[in-house]
Amino acid sequence: MSSLWSRLLGRQQYNSLPTTNDPPQNLPGSFPAETASPETGNQSIRTSILEWLIFLIIKPITFAAVFVLALFSRFISFLYFDSIDIRRSRSASETATTSCNALMNDPISKVESFVRALEENLSPEQQYYSQNYENNVLSLPPFFHGSYTQALYMAINRGKFLYVYLTNPSNESSSSIFDRIITNPKFISIFTTENRNNQNIIWGGDLTNSEAYQLANSLNVTKFPFLGLLCLTRTSTMTPQGPSKTPPKISLISKIQGGISDDQDPNKVIQSKFIKRTLKYEPELSLIRAELKEKYMAELVRKQQNADYQQSLLKDKQKKAQKERKKLAADYLRWKQLHIQKLRSQQADRQHMAKIAIKMAGGNRETFYFPEDSPIEDIYLYVELHQKSLIDEEANFTATGREAEKFKDFEYPYQFRLVSPVPPLPSLNDYDKSTKVKDVSFIYPSGLLMVERL
Repeated sequence: MSSLWSRLLGRQQYNSLPTTNDPPQNLPGSFPAETASPETGNQSIRTSILEWLIFLIIKPITFAAVFVLALFSRFISFLYFDSIDIRRSRSASETATTSCNALMNDPISKVESFVRALEENLSPEQQYYSQNYENNVLSLPPFFHGSYTQALYMAINRGKFLYVYLTNPSNESSSSIFDRIITNPKFISIFTTENRNNQNIIWGGDLTNSEAYQLANSLNVTKFPFLGLLCLTRTSTMTPQGPSKTPPKISLISKIQGGISDDQDPNKVIQSKFIKRTLKYEPELSLIRAELKEKYMAELVRKQQNADYQQSLLKDKQKKAQKERKKLAADYLRWKQLHIQKLRSQQADRQHMAKIAIKMAGGNRETFYFPEDSPIEDIYLYVELHQKSLIDEEANFTATGREAEKFKDFEYPYQFRLVSPVPPLPSLNDYDKSTKVKDVSFIYPSGLLMVERL
């Protein structure tokens, strides 16, 4: 280090006495000692300065650049890939939430979940019978697997008794209604006895179901569980014309809420609360049922009559349209008759004409000359007029420009095909009717066509 500073200051130190390691100087026979040139000293100084510059400046800058690039790479990775993962996780979460909400908002799935929960509350023996239906013994009533709106529709439009069973999982004073009434064979028999003609349906739900919650509010239910019986009812009122019955409306005719006491016989409760009530309202409900059936049949007959009328009206329209099309076709043919007769009068001039021999369906053969610029529909018109024996009849139908507008988009229904007998049996039916005669190779300048009926 001192040597470096000495060189930088331009001074050089020499030892006063040579050391033992120094080579001998000015000895006889020895080579002269080499002395360092000024250029060699300057190069050594520059090398040392460069090494210090690399150590003090270049290496720290390189280290800092590598460090900054590493941080920037981590930032980009976090900003892009992690945001994608977050969006994917959020999307999956939102999809799952949406599916869950859709399932929870589906009234049918809620009813099915409610019935499954009731089945889980059955004893093992009851579950066995419920799953195997041995001897037609049920452990639960056949709950309606649908929304309350659907069950109510059946009760109103088919005159059925509707039982509703409502529960509140968070606040129930007793579960005796389920244990002593719902699973009671006498109560279950209400829905399975054949002589009742399946006029009883039962629907159930808890307050987590919005339909059950609204129904509990409309029925003013104060305690849970709740078992109610609804049906159509009406009353009679006196009018100057005599007794008159009010329109039927759905009403609650019996209920049990909160449970039954231990000293009450569940069979007697079922008999008094439900069976007797149904027997009381059954005659009037039968009349309502008959009226609904009569109304339904009358509506069915009315709809059938309306459908028959519409069908008859459609047939009349079709007949009228067919008659109009037939008349339009006749007018179109008479309108074109004059055009074909003009072509017939030009048969002597054979220039720029196509000679076409046509074998008619009756076997006779006719030869006609068509102008090369004529549409091939002229050939169809000639054949149609010849088949209808109108080719020689005097043309007496004329149409002005305005009257001819009705034929602008009209296509005459030709009932035949024009086929060449030369293989591969090409047909004019494969060409548009507006195609010029000269553009069809198998009829221009001459050709043979056969008429085939469709």
